[in-house]
Amino acid sequence: MGPNDPRNLTGDIVDGSYFPMADLNIYLSLLSTGIKVLEIRASLMEQEKLVEQSVDPYALVKDIYFQQQEFKVKDGKVEKPAEEKELEDDIDAYLDNL
Repeated sequence: MGPNDPRNLTGDIVDGSYFPMADLNIYLSLLSTGIKVLEIRASLMEQEKLVEQSVDPYALVKDIYFQQQEFKVKDGKVEKPAEEKELEDDIDAYLDNL
């Protein structure tokens, strides 16, 4: 399941106990889960190439995971790091001089 924090753990517990009716119709539940797994796998196939071509796949996946968590916690209002802002300023200055 990957790294977990208290917020995700609580959510998993609530999600697991929220809809017990799925257990009554096990075949429909298994079919639904199978389709979800196939959709997730299909959506991740493009991202596999990114991981395979990276210099350090572990660091890339870890960075992506933490960025995603920050995006979820801050409701999509994530500020750019200072280094990235400086780099954009340098690029803009360079392009202005051309």
